[in-house]
Amino acid sequence: MEILKVWLNFKGRINRRTFWLGHMVPSTVLAVLLMTFILATPYLVIGPERVEAALVILSLATLLTVPTWIQYAGLAKRCRDIGYSGWLSLAYMIPIIGFLFLLWCGTTKGKAQGNRE
Repeated sequence: MEILKVWLNFKGRINRRTFWLGHMVPSTVLAVLLMTFILATPYLVIGPERVEAALVILSLATLLTVPTWIQYAGLAKRCRDIGYSGWLSLAYMIPIIGFLFLLWCGTTKGKAQGNRE
């Protein structure tokens, strides 16, 4: 239950080590699901089985939300550990800047102050 508390909750803070360890697993899962989605889609939408294709696409899209949620929860906690608001984690959505933001969050040393909401 501790893992669920750490990775599914947006409150609190985490250190750099926990952030990188926790960020790599959802990133890998996300990459595998995206590749499955990209490779399977052309085969699913052709033919009379369009209903099954829609269900597969919907289920894959639903599965993508879990690792994405975990990534944003980790980023929000890491932002708080650095001393910024957790809302700053939304900067991860911006192309190129998001990658640089991820590196910045993962390499900046945390502060000893209390959490920011």
